[in-house]
Amino acid sequence: MVSPARVDQRLGWGGLAVIALGLLLRFYYVSIAEVDQPLRADASQYFLIALNVKNFATFSTSVPTAEGVAPDSYRAPGYPALIAVLSRVFGSNENTYWSILLLQCLLGAATVALTLLLALRIMPIPWAYTAGLLAAVWPHMITLGGYVLTETAFGFLVILSAYTLVLMLERPGWRAPIVAGLSVAAAALVNQIMLGFSIPLVVWLCLRRRSWRIVLFALLALGPPALWAVRDAHTKTESRMSGSVRLIENVLTGMEPDFIPRYKDARDPAAMAARERIATGQQVYMKDHAAAFADMWKRLTSEPGRLAWWYMSKPARFWTWSIFQGHGDVYVYPMLVAPFDSNPVLRVMASVCHGLNPVIMLAAFAGVLAVLRRRAADSFNAAAVVVMSLFVYATVLHTILNPDARYAVPFRPFEFVLAALAASVVSGKVSTRRRALAPRRTVDSDGS
Repeated sequence: MVSPARVDQRLGWGGLAVIALGLLLRFYYVSIAEVDQPLRADASQYFLIALNVKNFATFSTSVPTAEGVAPDSYRAPGYPALIAVLSRVFGSNENTYWSILLLQCLLGAATVALTLLLALRIMPIPWAYTAGLLAAVWPHMITLGGYVLTETAFGFLVILSAYTLVLMLERPGWRAPIVAGLSVAAAALVNQIMLGFSIPLVVWLCLRRRSWRIVLFALLALGPPALWAVRDAHTKTESRMSGSVRLIENVLTGMEPDFIPRYKDARDPAAMAARERIATGQQVYMKDHAAAFADMWKRLTSEPGRLAWWYMSKPARFWTWSIFQGHGDVYVYPMLVAPFDSNPVLRVMASVCHGLNPVIMLAAFAGVLAVLRRRAADSFNAAAVVVMSLFVYATVLHTILNPDARYAVPFRPFEFVLAALAASVVSGKVSTRRRALAPRRTVDSDGS
């Protein structure tokens, strides 16, 4: 167990105002925005799975036939299960759709609150409020809540996992490991990329300290995803509808520097060739995993200089502004009414955030160095280490996978906290320097 950071951890009236602002902006956005065919692509699959669970008790992305539906393992279960529950409660598809958006407004505001609570454990109140304010007004974090997509729910569960993990590290007892373990498991059931963080975390905790609290956390964090993995392993499904094929598609997409920048130009020769390589790679993987990995290695070594530069640029692409594999800017699907385009206040807010985006990204990486320097000086702050770890994990993961700005949205709060931390460190050093020079200036002004 570690001691909590010695800072004021109360939200205060300022913190509550930031949370209220985040909630009001989200409610306003979903009440005004109109999506062109909102249940398309990924959203249609989530809704279809939920209806199949509700009507046939089968987790499937298939369109129902007279024989029913065939189970598959293409999607994680958490988000469709949430939709199925809301569908059972509210009945019609329209009511279910609006209940999802309203719930995501609440989850978005809760994400702002957790961002503040984590930041208050790391830095002075003004800078913590800055991190929370960025989470409250950041356009991507608002617009994603207006789609039937996982990013808002997953982002809430990831930052809830971070906060409850910090509580577990700081406090004794059995409640904190239970809440932390269930939070981590829920995040992994919404998006399985969380397992890439939770499994090494459990291993590290078990090696660092062996106690019943860590065992309890490990069982709860990994148990539910493991049970679902067993279900997937025993589910007979088409190869193309398996979760592993979806992961390989993401890896193959991430290997193509000609695909992402030219995604919207279907007639571009380089983009067409990249699409063909991705499709061929998937087909090979479905027949022979070893041959697919051999082809990937051959591809990586075919243009080592170009692909090395591509992979080095992917962290910046991941934390960039525009959503490439989507409508663009801050929208995933085309909009009939786009509030960040039509509302003057929101347009100004988006313009300011757009201008700040590269500055915040660079400041966040500087924040990583600030946390590492604290660790090197034996100044352990559990919240800072957890925030840094999740930010680095997301960056490394999407350096391997597809670096689309859409996938950065669940991890944006950690970027904001680290950027605010870097700013607070610089501000502190400037203030210290000024105080050190103040007596000298007083002496000089006396003429001595």
